[in-house]
Amino acid sequence: MTLRRALAAACLLPVLAIALAAPAQAASGAPSGGRIVGDWTTSTDGVAQTVTFTRDGKVNGNAGCNRIVGGYSVDGSTIDIGQLATTLMYCEGAMDAERALLKALEKSTAYTVKGEKLTLFGPKGKATVRLTAS
Repeated sequence: MTLRRALAAACLLPVLAIALAAPAQAASGAPSGGRIVGDWTTSTDGVAQTVTFTRDGKVNGNAGCNRIVGGYSVDGSTIDIGQLATTLMYCEGAMDAERALLKALEKSTAYTVKGEKLTLFGPKGKATVRLTAS
């Protein structure tokens, strides 16, 4: 096994542990999601990013450089995205955009879906991130 593969494997172990421990269902016991379930894209400072919400309460994607994984739950139009785990790569020019997306996702408390657009909002009702269905 090359050093690069060994490092990649070592970085993924904590991510997998968190992903497996993430809540699989909303607090009500019903599957998470609804209209939010699916693949979404956005761009922060020109860095392409993807976010996928699954029916079983998982969120994953690519924050611009690193893979992200975690859990979420919804209740009506409210959303709770737990702490997200990421791989540990460095990509020149993408790290600020990546941090911005992670912060926006984790502080989101509500959402709307209008057509192909998903908007997440923070606790004071300000949009934290806007995504488009892919």
